[in-house]
Amino acid sequence: MKLSEMEPKKKRLLAVFCGVVAALLLAAAVGLVVFYKMAQHTVTFITAEGSTTMTVLSTDWVEMPAVEAPEKLNFTGWTDARGSRETRSSLHIYEDTVYTAHYITALETETHPAYLFEDEDGLFRADENLTRSEAAQAIYALLCGKVEEDGNFADVDASMACAKGTAQLKALGIVEGTHFNPEDDITWAELIDLFASFYCRVNDGTEFEVIRAKDYGYEAYCTAVSLGWFTAEDAPEPENSMTRREAAEFINRVLGRSSDPNLTLKETGPMPDCAPFDDAYIAFAEAAVSHTCEKNEDGSETWLESEPITQRYEGYVIVGNKLRDAGEDGLFAIGYNEDGFFFVDSGSFTSGNTELDDVVWAILSEITDSSMTQEEKLRAAYDYVVANFKYIGKHIYEEGETGWEVKEALEMFETHKGNCYSFAAAFWALARGLGYDAQAVSGICAPGTEHGWVQIFEGHQWYIYDTEIENTNPGLDRFKLDRTRYYTWGYNPDPQYLYELEQSEAEGITIAEWREKYLSDVYTGETPLERDGG
Repeated sequence: MKLSEMEPKKKRLLAVFCGVVAALLLAAAVGLVVFYKMAQHTVTFITAEGSTTMTVLSTDWVEMPAVEAPEKLNFTGWTDARGSRETRSSLHIYEDTVYTAHYITALETETHPAYLFEDEDGLFRADENLTRSEAAQAIYALLCGKVEEDGNFADVDASMACAKGTAQLKALGIVEGTHFNPEDDITWAELIDLFASFYCRVNDGTEFEVIRAKDYGYEAYCTAVSLGWFTAEDAPEPENSMTRREAAEFINRVLGRSSDPNLTLKETGPMPDCAPFDDAYIAFAEAAVSHTCEKNEDGSETWLESEPITQRYEGYVIVGNKLRDAGEDGLFAIGYNEDGFFFVDSGSFTSGNTELDDVVWAILSEITDSSMTQEEKLRAAYDYVVANFKYIGKHIYEEGETGWEVKEALEMFETHKGNCYSFAAAFWALARGLGYDAQAVSGICAPGTEHGWVQIFEGHQWYIYDTEIENTNPGLDRFKLDRTRYYTWGYNPDPQYLYELEQSEAEGITIAEWREKYLSDVYTGETPLERDGG
């Protein structure tokens, strides 16, 4: 049928249909234009160098631009207009958006300042755990620049060594909250998070065996892997603490510091408890001694100038309430015997019994301090034994018998009761803990009485210390009896003395005559051994 032959009604319907189709086509075209315009958004990136704006589609992947930070600053990521941190490297844009580059003061990597410090006794304590306080001190020492401080944490006093460091961490927004807990051991997650805060964080979905994506520190761990601080397979347990030697090795790696394999004490100075043959020595030297250097092709360093650690000690010294033996180089002797004293790998003296060592160090820490002379410390130890124990009758040892000292000392410190041998053993342990070559004696006192005391050889003679006699006879001073006094009381401080006493008894010489004979030797300045060429 021809169109001209169609009925008028059908013609009108066809015209309407065509009009609808045309309208739909027009609407679709308009919709496409509107949709396209609505899918277009502007994204602006603001950096220290200026700003850049681009127009993108919401379907486009927008790559976040690389940023070169100004000198002494690090770029740590982008923040949007709401202040939210953006850590993704690419994303879709669904609205007009402005991103601002975020910078933070950088950590010093060109020069190598010290960041791990000796304690008040000059010790570096390689095998003790790093505290949050020490971590804050390290960060502060490494900052290229400081920001204006805005208060501190409630548990950090201005006099504390970490106060400046914690104030900076608070001002930089790295650590939030009201308390810092400075004396707590820092965990690996906390330490890694602190250092990751100075770099552009990454959250790339790296899989770890030790930490999950929802755990605290995960993003910091991803950042650490991206920066080459460790691999996903070697990542440390996040909740574990670390020793100061482990911390030094890790932070050196973060800072890109290596080591100078040819270091000597001339460049480093003595770290008393960390000898050059210790595995921790190189890492600690890098961390504890400020220096300049140049990098070698193999990645090692050659130190150019340094600020060596000042030598503090030489000879027998009490450090940290423990006896040490410092050599001429200022380093503590470790793992060997010296004059009857054994020094363990930590550099401190041991009696051979760790339980007794712990008791001795605890008592000496309580009754002595660094302001006292050695003799004042010895007197304090003597007075402690006199005042804190009670006499009871118990086992008597044979004359000349040895090997009872540790047992008697432990029992005395535990029960606070004992006889003369117990008193002698307790003072013997404390005196040796102070560095005196004390001897506990099971001997004979005139007139022929079994007795225990302590003797110490100083200068050219023995001195007698009898804590039990003074305990049971208040006011009768038996501290450091010299020749005049110990001969008077009949102590036998040397073999020749005992031999001549026995000979005198065999010859029928009275005690009074025998004592007078020895006193005459005292006043002439000779001991029996000196007189007889012994």
